[in-house]
Amino acid sequence: MKKVKDSEVVGYETVNGEKIPIIHPEVHMEIVNTKTGKEYDSELDADNDVADPNTETKVDDIRKDVLVKVVKLPEFFGSVEE
Repeated sequence: MKKVKDSEVVGYETVNGEKIPIIHPEVHMEIVNTKTGKEYDSELDADNDVADPNTETKVDDIRKDVLVKVVKLPEFFGSVEE
């Protein structure tokens, strides 16, 4: 799978007096023609293959897999009330 977006902290939010990061996750994507096994570099490449009258590729032949990785989580500490 090809990485299409890096993880990044885009801001912070205060929750119960603690500053918590707002994180956009790392994203990986694979776009494959299920009939031919061809892997496309982008959605545009797959769309162009479907639109090309010289190929038999149809929209239903295209599979897109997306993997979302959260590479950093804020530390969570809870309390228990008795």
